[in-house]
Amino acid sequence: MNVLLDALHPYPFEKLRALFADLKPASGQAHIALSIGEPRHASPPFVLETLAANLPLLANYPATRGEAVLRETIAGWLQRRFQLQSVNAEGEVFEGSLFEKTVEVEVVGDLPDGATFDPETWALRWRPGADQAGSYDLTFRATDD
Repeated sequence: MNVLLDALHPYPFEKLRALFADLKPASGQAHIALSIGEPRHASPPFVLETLAANLPLLANYPATRGEAVLRETIAGWLQRRFQLQSVNAEGEVFEGSLFEKTVEVEVVGDLPDGATFDPETWALRWRPGADQAGSYDLTFRATDD
């Protein structure tokens, strides 16, 4: 499992549920549920019909690398999110022990104080202090065997 999962904060609605646990609505007032994903009504018939019609597809697990449409969607998101010129959905979306990594990445120049870059995972970690507000230009060099 990804070690960075432990660094995630609780889901906002879990946090709200804990904060509101001991609160009661004012006398004569109804409770307003601030929850999502907890259906309280019957599913619309078209949803049930679509699920029933596609149940045979649930018997097959996707490939470890995911379906091509998933990899293409991830590649498109990476391009938009990080303003990349191109991302190869077949070779650059998933990396790990199943896929050989042939690209090496290094920082060119200095990182801001407190920032670290792990060349093995390509993870840039930095929690800027209040005195570090502003824009920073970072340069990385990637080389492929």
